[in-house]
Amino acid sequence: MEFKHLCLVRFKEGMVVDDIIEELTKLAGELDTVKFFGWGKDVLNQEALTHGFTHVFSMSFASAEDLVACMGHEKHSAFACHAGHTDNSEAVFGSSSSNS
Repeated sequence: MEFKHLCLVRFKEGMVVDDIIEELTKLAGELDTVKFFGWGKDVLNQEALTHGFTHVFSMSFASAEDLVACMGHEKHSAFACHAGHTDNSEAVFGSSSSNS
């Protein structure tokens, strides 16, 4: 079983999204508990379905404890509090998953 952290975001207009993605990719590589990091951009372009969210970020962890440790890590907290890169309309979800 693995544990996932998903974050859907709407970036503020004028933000350099590529720079933010690069920063988050670097952060994920620095945290030992992160097994997988990935991201994607909305391709549906259907506001009724996406509610304006444009990007999704995903991290996977071996245990719930690793997920909690990552969320509480000072580097994650500093990134999450990064002033002004989203419009404060994030959806964050942590879950367990299995292949069965």
